[in-house]
Amino acid sequence: MANDLPIIYLVPINNRLKYIDLSYSISSGIILFESDSLHHPPNLETLIDSGGDYSFIWQEFGRFSHNNLKTVVWKNRNLNEGIQAHPKNLFRNLNSVETLDISENNIWYFSDNLLDPMKNLSRLNLSKNLLHSIPIQMINHLKIKTLDVRNNLLTGISLEIRNWLDHMQNMHSMSLFLAGNAFECSCYNIDLIRWLQTTDVKLDSRSYKCVLPNGSNSNTLDAYNSLSDLFAHCENFMWLTLATTLLSTAFIIAILLVLYNKRWKIIFTLQGIINRVVEQKIKRQYTYDVYISYEGNAVYWIKETLVSKLEGEWGLNMCIRERDFLAGISHADNEAEAIKESRCIIFVITPGYRLSPDRTFEIDRAQYERTRSNLETVIVLTKDIKITDVPRKFSYIWNYVYLIEWVDHKQFNSDNIWEKLKLLLTQKRFY
Repeated sequence: MANDLPIIYLVPINNRLKYIDLSYSISSGIILFESDSLHHPPNLETLIDSGGDYSFIWQEFGRFSHNNLKTVVWKNRNLNEGIQAHPKNLFRNLNSVETLDISENNIWYFSDNLLDPMKNLSRLNLSKNLLHSIPIQMINHLKIKTLDVRNNLLTGISLEIRNWLDHMQNMHSMSLFLAGNAFECSCYNIDLIRWLQTTDVKLDSRSYKCVLPNGSNSNTLDAYNSLSDLFAHCENFMWLTLATTLLSTAFIIAILLVLYNKRWKIIFTLQGIINRVVEQKIKRQYTYDVYISYEGNAVYWIKETLVSKLEGEWGLNMCIRERDFLAGISHADNEAEAIKESRCIIFVITPGYRLSPDRTFEIDRAQYERTRSNLETVIVLTKDIKITDVPRKFSYIWNYVYLIEWVDHKQFNSDNIWEKLKLLLTQKRFY
């Protein structure tokens, strides 16, 4: 239905139209469903509207709240922006819809209760998005028979979602599509590895690509067949972690007491030796040395102080969203590509820092790129705040974060901070 001229499509009352495809139609055209929703609701059953902006047909959905609309295909419609703009009512008038396809929309999170209006939903396609987990709100939908989450950023499936999937299978059969995700074959996911081979849920495969704790690639079927060899240590993982932590803490304290002033140089020299051996085998070219994540109140300090030091004195190439993001590309795509092409990431946490959806996405993306070994160093720099005030969301990446606490200059020697930051950012660049 594409056209170069502005067009209004008027669908009259008492029409027999049941199927309409508006995909990639001209943005200046609109379609109006003339109806008396009480006595003459539209007969439309299938609406396909892919490509362009989501708001084109969203306004007309109000006419379908009590009618025969069963299938909606809303692909490539910038719904990530729609979720941010209408977190509670994006799907408010789709309560009759049974099949919903919102694939290829760069969706990276679901707002709370986003799908609540869709009580009749039975088939949901979320493929080719940026989800790092299956939305927990799915457990409130008991009519789902098909769920497609292929080609997202899933690293695992939570116990709550697995229990819900088994329950759906027992109720009315359940199909789940998972191919193309970045699963982790680790102690944390050992129950998932077993579940994929034992569940009665209809899967698109029993063997999905995954990454082993040593960084090598494998698949969930081979991991299941080698459980006793790969994960024998998982039974005592908690105690081993605790003991290792205590021993490491005691060892580090002893080193710090003896060689306090030289502690960072010793640590990074040893790490540099290891990095040289690794980088002889694998050399990665990056667009940026450092990606900076921050909230608005830190802009002045970053531009006047941090940029001057990192770029002006140390010669590092920084990525700052106001300066380096490409126009015409969605913010989420810009952030994902910039983090992927950065060697290090610094989260600058200041008193006004808050977890907006963009900052949450940056944390999730850093976790994903770190897991895939694309991101070398993750730094959390707290400036003028206590460590206890760091948002809890950072606990997901805390195991591989370097923490730098920047307090009042009168109480702390800032030269030590710059030295530590320089060693973190340049140790792998100059070896």
